[in-house]
Amino acid sequence: MPTVPSLSRPNSNVRRLGGSEAPLPPGVDPDEVVTLDAFEAAKVAPVSLSYAASSVPVDSQDVGSPTNPSKTNAPGHRSKDAYASVIDQFHVGSNPRYAIRDTSGDGYDDTFCNIFAWDVMSAMGVQLPHWVYADGSPAPAYSYGSGGHEQDANSVNAWLNDQGPQYGWKEITPEQAQQYANQGYPVVASQYVNPIGHIAVVRPGTLTSQGPEIAQAGATNTNDSHAYNFFTPGKVQFFVNTSGGPPSTGPKLPVDSATAQVPHSDLTQGSKGGDVLKLQRALVKLGYLEGADLNPSNPLFGPKTLAAVKRFQTDHGITPAYGNFGPLTRAALLKAIVAREPRATAPAAPLVRGAEGAKVKQLKVALYRLGFLSKAALDAHPDEFGSGTEAALKKFQKAYGLQQSGKYGSGSEAKLKAALTALSESLRAGGSGSGSGAPSAAKIDTLLKGTPMAGQGANLAAFAKQYDVPAELALAMIWHEDQFMTTGIAPLNNNPGNLRFVGQPGAVSGVSGFAKWPTVKQGLEAYFKLLSTTYRRFIDQRDWAGLVHLYAPSSDGNDERAYVDAITSGMSRYRSKIS
Repeated sequence: MPTVPSLSRPNSNVRRLGGSEAPLPPGVDPDEVVTLDAFEAAKVAPVSLSYAASSVPVDSQDVGSPTNPSKTNAPGHRSKDAYASVIDQFHVGSNPRYAIRDTSGDGYDDTFCNIFAWDVMSAMGVQLPHWVYADGSPAPAYSYGSGGHEQDANSVNAWLNDQGPQYGWKEITPEQAQQYANQGYPVVASQYVNPIGHIAVVRPGTLTSQGPEIAQAGATNTNDSHAYNFFTPGKVQFFVNTSGGPPSTGPKLPVDSATAQVPHSDLTQGSKGGDVLKLQRALVKLGYLEGADLNPSNPLFGPKTLAAVKRFQTDHGITPAYGNFGPLTRAALLKAIVAREPRATAPAAPLVRGAEGAKVKQLKVALYRLGFLSKAALDAHPDEFGSGTEAALKKFQKAYGLQQSGKYGSGSEAKLKAALTALSESLRAGGSGSGSGAPSAAKIDTLLKGTPMAGQGANLAAFAKQYDVPAELALAMIWHEDQFMTTGIAPLNNNPGNLRFVGQPGAVSGVSGFAKWPTVKQGLEAYFKLLSTTYRRFIDQRDWAGLVHLYAPSSDGNDERAYVDAITSGMSRYRSKIS
């Protein structure tokens, strides 16, 4: 068996990542039931963990292989006690499997936060793979020859953001993380940190000012601590896996009826899972696929879906029409779906059960658009205020902090108007279906604070929109090039992309033959112009390997593999920070 390579080492083996207290919102109840939405409950393909080649005891020091724990918990049979029992059997605080040690003989002690998380989630019957193929799909342990490679804590974070939704993972708030864990659903805390990130398991327990309760391996191995003892509040992400879970009771979390129909993840031919089915159903609704082409039990992005996406792209001016489902196609699909949805406005109060007429229909359309009323309930009796409308209104009232009276009064009217205004603004900015959404200049400025690029947030956001280049891609590349112009010659040339001088307008030949601009803004715009033209095809196809091979080839002394990894992980990291 090959020696565990260094990729398994950089998990959390340095430092405590924060520890400042973060106040909790008032009235948080850790045991409150959290409701699954339609994506979580029904649209995720069944999980198979048969990829594991061979397994070892739970205390084996062969950290590259999966374990064979005695206690497992399959989707559909979740409970608080079962989840706690699964976690406890790994006795992470004393298990030699997670003891800090030098496994690769390189002189550095290794830690095993991602191994522990992998072990627990495998026992819970969900995918959080330690080994993956190039497309992010789970791979058998030690599958070097067939193209598999190990993930460290940072690449697991990127996987959760990019591939996770296909396998039932969804990002949630810290409060929801504790709520879900207390219902027995698998939950993890994950933070990307350069160069070494961290991941932990959120366990059943109590939410405190130090965050959700966790178990973790790493620089500190503990079965009972809290997240903010090891993660940075506001930077750590929480993810829950609810695939295969039973329907739960309580209020539905607000999900816009249009954005709920558009996949969040990027998809290509060969993709599988719930987001593929969501894409296919949207294409059926818009007339690009037939209902008979769908296979809900095993959704696959095959030739018919590829052809349908290409036709959609051609019809909506997306060129070249490669058939990949990415940010441009997502935004166009969302716009097309929104155009078919009924316009939503808040009616004047009051309204109560038994009322009929145009105002009732107006209320029901608004509740539908906000995700509190089903399309079937809207269509069945559109202008009647019956028991279904009352129940939907109560869910809305609970979600927005109102008394659950089921009566539409002035307070409900005000909240409904605010919710619909927020929805409208979200859709104008690209909505949840647009991948990263519209980049926020203020949030970008927060990232750039203290660097030579400080204050460029508005310019970067504007150039991203003008040149149709994802802001998170630009940030990931600039960070890899020069850490936001804090290293190398970039600050000497006002050249964040480190572009060579080839006679660009407004530039002169600067230090070491690189282009030099009078201002950072000019250098930044030149960088976006270059990406939007020379690198357009790579961006549209999300072909980061092709982009890097042309932009920073190994013939110039670059590590192309490291650059691609930096783009992949960096985009995931910045996507959640700037939108």
